[in-house]
Amino acid sequence: MAVTTATESRAYARSRAAGNRERLRLGVVYGMMILLTVVLAYPFYYLATASFKTVEELFRYPPTLIPETWTLDNFRGAFEVVPLLRMALNTFIICILVVTGSILSNSLAAFAIARLRFPFKNIIFGAMLTTLMIPGWISLVPAYLFWRDFGRFTNGLIGVNMGVNSIGPLVIPSFLTSAFAVFLMRQYFMTIPKELEEAARIDGASYFRIYWNIFLPLSFPVLAVIGIGAFMGGWNDVLGPLIYLSKPESQTIMVGLSYFNSQHMSVIYRGSRFAAAFIAAIPVLALYFVANKYLIRGIVLGGLK
Repeated sequence: MAVTTATESRAYARSRAAGNRERLRLGVVYGMMILLTVVLAYPFYYLATASFKTVEELFRYPPTLIPETWTLDNFRGAFEVVPLLRMALNTFIICILVVTGSILSNSLAAFAIARLRFPFKNIIFGAMLTTLMIPGWISLVPAYLFWRDFGRFTNGLIGVNMGVNSIGPLVIPSFLTSAFAVFLMRQYFMTIPKELEEAARIDGASYFRIYWNIFLPLSFPVLAVIGIGAFMGGWNDVLGPLIYLSKPESQTIMVGLSYFNSQHMSVIYRGSRFAAAFIAAIPVLALYFVANKYLIRGIVLGGLK
């Protein structure tokens, strides 16, 4: 009896020690996660609160965590200095076209590589992936020369400039596929059972009908990943509009934020600069919070096979 009691006591002690170690481990993990969350969230918190501070409070040191005097003057100043609404509308138009082009072109290319049989398919796919290793900076000058001549060609052919000083260079490339997006969607399409495709072929469906009615509806998570990535890329793009758009009324919102970076503007309109940046960050943050679960699911499922 005494031996049994001692054995049970040792087993209980080991179980309790293991439980304490597990609780300590979870405490450390959660503590690190909370600390990392605070570190990552603080810049946006400072941006949001600074948008409502007075100019005097913005120059105060040490900075205040919560505005002592809440004001909307920074937002009024931002809209007076830069036409943010017009720039935001321009950016939304570009982003919608970029998202549409990215989803259609990349899904079509991925379906062809994943399901169709044609000569040199693997070689073409491999060559496409090698373009991921080419820095985009080296093509800036050739791309500009191409779009300059392309605009002259389209203007002479149909009377519409689709090159430099238009949104063509910002939108048209999205209809020409992206190597990473094609790879991600191809991996996802490979996980769709072939029996669905074979059943549709028996019923007389064409390849495009199979793509449109079977593959696209089943691929919403990975389509969300591609769409969110394309939207964020178009919304945050600064270099493209600076190179190809010269008219102020055609500029995007990120270019508008750059107007506040001069020494004169950064001092006088410091609060307005924070307000403009806060306004520009809201659509991207809202999109992320709405589509967060689809974003994670699409990335995970896209790399299964």
